[in-house]
Formats: sequence, C-alpha cells, structure tokens
Amino acid sequence: MKLTSFKIVWVGLFFLASSSVLAKTLLDEANQSLDYLRQHTMYELDEGAIDIVKSEKAVNTLTELMETYQLSEKDLLLARAARALSIKKINFVRLHSGEKVDTCQAEQAIEDLDFVIRKDPGGDTKGLMYTAGHIAIHLLKYPVLAYKYWEKCASLEHAGCMNIMASHRFTGENGLSIDINASILWHKRTYNTGTSYLCSGVFSASTLAEMAYHFPEVATGATWEQWLSRRDQLNQKVEDIKQEKGLCHLGLNFAMSHVLFFGKGIQNSKYIDLAIESATDENHKQVFQLLRSASYDVSDVIKYIDLIDYEPDQCGVSLIMLLHAKYSGNYKASKQLENYLTTLNREHCAWQHALIQNLKNEGLWDKEP
Repeated sequence: MKLTSFKIVWVGLFFLASSSVLAKTLLDEANQSLDYLRQHTMYELDEGAIDIVKSEKAVNTLTELMETYQLSEKDLLLARAARALSIKKINFVRLHSGEKVDTCQAEQAIEDLDFVIRKDPGGDTKGLMYTAGHIAIHLLKYPVLAYKYWEKCASLEHAGCMNIMASHRFTGENGLSIDINASILWHKRTYNTGTSYLCSGVFSASTLAEMAYHFPEVATGATWEQWLSRRDQLNQKVEDIKQEKGLCHLGLNFAMSHVLFFGKGIQNSKYIDLAIESATDENHKQVFQLLRSASYDVSDVIKYIDLIDYEPDQCGVSLIMLLHAKYSGNYKASKQLENYLTTLNREHCAWQHALIQNLKNEGLWDKEP
C-alpha cells in the first residue's frame, strides 16, 4: 500500500459536537505526525537519521486517533499501515544499535499488517507480507511465522520473497528444511520475472549456473554454461532499460564464472577481465588480479579480503579463491581459505557454508571439479 498522503476526511470522524475543537486539534496533530513519519521514518534508508523519540511520539498520536475516533476504513487502513511501517523502522534501529527491541510494538505491527492485508487485498499485499516476515524473524524471533509470510508472497511472485525462499531452502537458515529442488524452483521463478525486478532475475540465473555446475544430477533446466549465457543476456537487457552499465554489480559473479570455467580446464579470460573492470573497490580488484595471475600467496589473498568492508563480499570472495585453489590442486591453500571462511560471520556466509556442506553430504566435495 503506497502511502502518499494522509488527509483524513473530516466528515468521516464520529465524535461529540461538544468536543469538536479537541477533535480538530487531534486530527491536525495526526496529519502532521503522518507527514513526519513519511518524511523521516518509514522510508528513511539511513537508520542513523531516524529519531526514535520523535518517531514514537508521532506513532502514539496515530494510535490515540485510532483509539479515540471511529475512522473510515480507508483512513484506518492508512493509519495502521503507517504505524506498522514506522514501528518496524524504529525497532530495526534499536536492533542494529544493540538496544532492546520493543516486542509489544512489533506484535502490534504484525496485527496492523495482517489487518491491512486482509482488508485491502488490492493494495501492496506482497510488499506488506515481505515486511511482516522481517518483523517476525528479526524483531520477534519467530521464523515459522516469517516463512509463512515469505512463502505466501513468493507464490505471488514478490522478488524479495522468492529470493529469500530460494536462498534459505538451500542454506537451511533459521531451521527451514533444506530442499535443493525447491531452491532451484524459486530461483527459476525469479529468473522468469525477467527485468520486472531489475537485477533479481540476473542474480538467480547466476546462482542457477553455480548449482548446475556443482550438482549436475539435479535438474535446473539448463547447463551451467547456458545459465551463464542467460544471465549475461538478461543483465544486458537490464542495463539497456536503465541505460546504466554495471547496474547489477556483478563483479563477484563474474569472478566465480571465471573459476567455474577454470575448474573444467577451460581458459577464459573474459569473465575475470569483467570482474576486474566491475570491482567496487581497490581490495576487490587486488584479489581479482591475483586470481587472474593464477599465481599467488594465500596470505596476500587473505590480507586483501580482510580489507573488504562488506562482510558478505568477504564471504563471496573467500569461496571464489577457495574453489580456485582447490581446482588448482593447491589443497593447502584451499584448506587455509576454508578455515578462514569459518572465522567470518556465519550468518553472512550462510550460502558459502551451505554449498560446501551440501557438496560434502552428497560426496561431491572431494570429487570436484
């Protein structure tokens, strides 16, 4: 539900005539509160810019309005959606700053979202389910409820929900059962959305290439080479639509593509050159240049990985270099990199750990490439 305005219709309120002045004051405060939340809380990407005290005061004003007067359904939907999205932002600030999450607020947000989803099926149902899932798993620590929302909105082809189901069915995060075939199905459905969600389909095609490579007995609908070709074609379409080269930031994906060819004994400099060209910072570039040389000291690799600021990228680069060392027959280096991978945040490295573990479970780890 896109919240673009909040001007409650005056005649839509039911209150005693004797208290009309007070009602008008509360109405004005409610509209001012929603304007504040829209501008400074709900859509604010910089959590450091969110003022919890002011945001909570605005949320409380909306709550007072809803508890005091009978609003029209349209206004009630708007108010409850605004309260839920604001509560989510407020408590994610708390979560990420080490403060205690207000679980009562989080439960209220879930109730609000359920109400809006139920009463406004023509609204942004998929987006609200996606948000509800994040509230359930991160703020309430209730993964069963989170996956209930995410599986439902994935079935409605919400790209974020499909990506979560595709990834978590592979990694088994939060107790979700591992199902590689289900993971492949969700990635294929994401890929089939084409350019509708910009880079989502591109990333799923790239992941399907890796899965087809590592698990050749599992049907992905194409060979790993074909999935790489499909990814590249779709990526070109996205870039053409947005008229922006490198929009999807495929540096790590290109580097992994280089390693896949290398593992099959195919010399192909195309992808490593693209990886170096697409590197987002000097540390990525240094590692990719070492990869291109195919001659490196693992201590240098780890040194540059350590300097990468974004930990999920550290995980991705570690796996790339680990596989390259393994395919090179440098098992001492691959073991060092596998051990290094275990020192990184396991939550950020879930896919990398799952790949290694799934290959070991299938008896494929020691047989690759």
